[in-house]
Amino acid sequence: MANKTNHVLTLLTISVSVFLIGYFLEFFKVGNSLLGDYFQISTELLPLVLSFSIFIMTWFVYKKSQDDHSIFLGWALFIIGILDLYHILSYPFMPAFITANTSHKSDIFWA
Repeated sequence: MANKTNHVLTLLTISVSVFLIGYFLEFFKVGNSLLGDYFQISTELLPLVLSFSIFIMTWFVYKKSQDDHSIFLGWALFIIGILDLYHILSYPFMPAFITANTSHKSDIFWA
């Protein structure tokens, strides 16, 4: 019984902590537009890093496994990572990427 109570308290503590962190991050994001831009870029970088990391892992594992399905998924994630990179570079507050950046241009790459 004590083990179940500890588990419930741990789960409740984690849930409340995540809620409060999200609430404070949203509060600071809305308050300062520059901080909001940095926050938006930092949240966009995680899928970019993950997709390129998974591609690199599948690329090096393919030599041993010769599994065509995993290399296909790796290449698919690589293409998604490239589109995500173009999406990040096309935000209106970023420097000009090929042509002038607009919110419509960033939506084209990742809608």
